[in-house]
Amino acid sequence: MRDYHVLYVQLPATSVEESDRVEAACENLTLLCLAQVPPLRRRLMRCFPLVQELNGRLLCRKIERVIAELGYDSALLVSFQHDFPQIMRSRRFLKTVYLCNDDFPAMVRPWERPLARWLEGRVTKAADIVIAVSTPLVQSLRRYRELVHLLLPGQEFPVRLWEREDEEGTMSPRTGPLKAAFMGYINRRIESGWIERLLAEEGITLTMIGPVEDQTLIEPFLGHSNFVHSEPQIGDQLFQSLREQNVLIMPYRTNGAGAKVTSAPNKLFQYLAAGKPVVISDMPSFIDLPDGFIYRAFSAESFVQAIRRAAAEDSLELRNARVRLAAEHSWDRRGDTLLQLLRDPA
Repeated sequence: MRDYHVLYVQLPATSVEESDRVEAACENLTLLCLAQVPPLRRRLMRCFPLVQELNGRLLCRKIERVIAELGYDSALLVSFQHDFPQIMRSRRFLKTVYLCNDDFPAMVRPWERPLARWLEGRVTKAADIVIAVSTPLVQSLRRYRELVHLLLPGQEFPVRLWEREDEEGTMSPRTGPLKAAFMGYINRRIESGWIERLLAEEGITLTMIGPVEDQTLIEPFLGHSNFVHSEPQIGDQLFQSLREQNVLIMPYRTNGAGAKVTSAPNKLFQYLAAGKPVVISDMPSFIDLPDGFIYRAFSAESFVQAIRRAAAEDSLELRNARVRLAAEHSWDRRGDTLLQLLRDPA
């Protein structure tokens, strides 16, 4: 949006719209929300290439029509869709980018997986530029083409260094409980047993910030007096909430498809921008970071121990080192990288 008029397209997979809707969200940003697809067609296009092809062509024509209605003869395309090769063939686009942000073919039903992989291969081969957000995803896409760019997620928080150790709480609290927090979707990707073990520990409070995707998951936590759930936060409110904690956590199940291909979860650099140590489960492809930034846990017991160790080893020097590293991974810098790729004549 700094340099272009952006048309952001919401495809039918997550749509609740009864009909297509175009909305000017703000300056340089227009939303196109496509209508939801009938359930039968949605099921058929997951299994039958012909149905998927016809549906993809229909969606492509709708997007092309809106581009023309906005007054543009051509555009640049950045697509996150692994299963939408039709948009890559459109003559409306001067350059096309496939930005792979998860291993989506691994997440579908086994009988749907061959078609999903085939479609991702077509998308990858057809794109002018291919980008992935983790090293395993880069390696996976290289089965289709040699050049795949790595672009880790970024963060949008301000650069705010810590000036003293007692600012908004001590490194490891001398009085009162140690404060741990999780920010993000609360769903079955989380090691719920680790959370229950943490809540059984005296002298530690846990705050979980974010939407609850599975209410049955969070119900056992609600009976603990040292547990707090907060609705999603954004901007300065979220930044301040994270800075008030002692330790920030990412206890994801390591046997899930997402955790196996994760190098840097979306929240990583947000956590570090708050200056706090981060305790994670032993995700196999997680990026290497300096000592004192990341603490790995392998079980519920080691999770609690890692949280206590991270708080005890925290220091003013470490906090500011984390903030400085996060500043190098801002979304502005990620945008600069993407724009450079888009403008490269090669």
